[in-house]
Parts: sequence; C-alpha cells; structure tokens
Amino acid sequence: MQEKLPLVSILIPAYNQVQHLENALISALNQTYTNIEIIICDDSTTDDVEKLINHYLQKYKNIKYYSNGGPLGQKGVLNMQKCFDLSSGEYINYLMHDDLFSLNKIKLMLKYLVNNKDATLVTSHKRFINENNQCLCDTKPFMDKTCKIDGQNLGLFMLNNMINVVGEPTTAMFRKSDIEDKILSYEGRTIRGFGDMAIWLKLLTKGHAIYIKEPLSYFRIHGKQNTYDPIIQLWGIVDWYHLITNSYLNNNFIKSRDQYLNVIKKWLNTYKPKIKFIKEHLSEDDEEEKELRENLNYCYIQAIKTLLNL
Repeated sequence: MQEKLPLVSILIPAYNQVQHLENALISALNQTYTNIEIIICDDSTTDDVEKLINHYLQKYKNIKYYSNGGPLGQKGVLNMQKCFDLSSGEYINYLMHDDLFSLNKIKLMLKYLVNNKDATLVTSHKRFINENNQCLCDTKPFMDKTCKIDGQNLGLFMLNNMINVVGEPTTAMFRKSDIEDKILSYEGRTIRGFGDMAIWLKLLTKGHAIYIKEPLSYFRIHGKQNTYDPIIQLWGIVDWYHLITNSYLNNNFIKSRDQYLNVIKKWLNTYKPKIKFIKEHLSEDDEEEKELRENLNYCYIQAIKTLLNL
C-alpha cells in the first residue's frame, strides 16, 4: 500500500492586484507535487479578486477562498494570520499574491524537510521579475551550494547584520507544528514591518535551515508592493530593535552582553538619522502614525540607555 503524501498548504493573502494574483495562483496549481491545498484570504477593497477566484473554484476542489469584506488591519498582518489559522496542511508555504513558484518548488522543498528532521525551514535562491514576468538581473546566491546551515549561526548572522537572507514569505517552507504562537509574532510581540523575520527566527530557535542553490521562487518588483509602503518600512526600524533585544533577553542567538551592545550600537548608528527626521514628519492626528512615532521614540531612548548602561 502506497504511503499517503503529506498535505502542503499554499497560503495566498490577497489584496487587489488581480493580474498578478492570477499568475501566482497558476504557479501554485501547476506544481509537480499534487497533494496541496490553496488557501486564499482576500483583504481587497473591491470584489475583483472574488470574481477571478470564482472561475477557478468551479474547476479546482483544492482551492479554498475566504473574503474578509475589506482589510482586516495592520497592513496585512491579520490576513496572513487568518490564512495560517485556516490551513490544514502539515507543511506551510506562503505565496504572496504578486510572486511566483517554480514548477517543482513544493516537491523539492518537501523532500528536504521530510529527510532532515533537524531542519525547521527550507529556503532557496530566488530570482527577481518585473510586472511582465520578465527576469531582471540575477542576484548572487547566499551560499555557493545546496547545504544545511546551523540555525543559531544563521539567526545571529541576520540579527548582527540586520538583513533577511532567508527571504520573503514566498521563499521558504516549514512545518505548521513548529509555529506555536501568532505567525508574525516573536517572543510575544507582533512584528509589523519584517514579519517574515519573526517566522524565520522562531523556527531557527528550534532547528537548522536548508538552503537550495537552485532558484525556486520569483519575487516581483513593481510600484504597488508593500515593500515601498513608507509606514511598513518605518515599522521595520522598530521591528529590528525588538527582534534584537528580545533575542538577547530570551537567550536566542545573541548570547552575551557584549554581542548585544555591539548590535544595538549598529542599530542606533544605522537608524538614528532617520528616526530624528521621521519623528518630525509623522502626523500627530493620524492614529497609526502617532503609534509609530511613540514606538520609534521608545526604541531610540531605550537603545541610548542600554549603551550608557542606565
């Protein structure tokens, strides 16, 4: 009797941009691995996504569509959580609505996770594409070969350099059972700008990463993506402070006081000019900008106190 293949959930948090969403969905449907479910949670402000998906729902029984009736909030954070909560798969791979999977992404990544019980995530090289699905300049792979990377070392490298080398949510696969709290939270705090880093760090506290040199996903560069949202970018400054500090306080990756002081100093030197400028230009009347201002101010003051040993 043939062993049943594990179910993989492909999670698509949708928000308008029907043209790109359809391309993403087709790349999921065309996977060489067949035991998948596709969860689409729709944060859109129009019914265009629903109209598009209804066409596919009639043909594919493994697609599940949920309309939120508009944005759930927190710049898509809550929609990503809803996708996760509604998934039934043993393994999870997000697919952002403007990105693409290569045909064998799920099959290849699943093989590595199944065969490496001490790995908690598998990622790969990626390529960049434009609005017309044309490949842009290729980037150098993070590693020169497919390999296993020590989880503690990788987490420390990313925190120390304030860089995400695992990739965007589309890039990596992981086991659902390894996420025990909110998908975009880290040590109890919601990460609003670099939510993917929250996922990767908490997975790396439990195991290692597999890196595949072959490009298995395509990240789309276009003017409407969240990457260019200035508020999300500013929340990223707050996120890095808390990712660094909470890692140290919970003995994750940053093990010594000296290591922590060095990274906080780097954070302050990197963002101090931006924080001073930004605080002067954020609105006092807009609730979200007011909250952001307060968080930036808190992180700035705490970083200085830490370095002065107050």
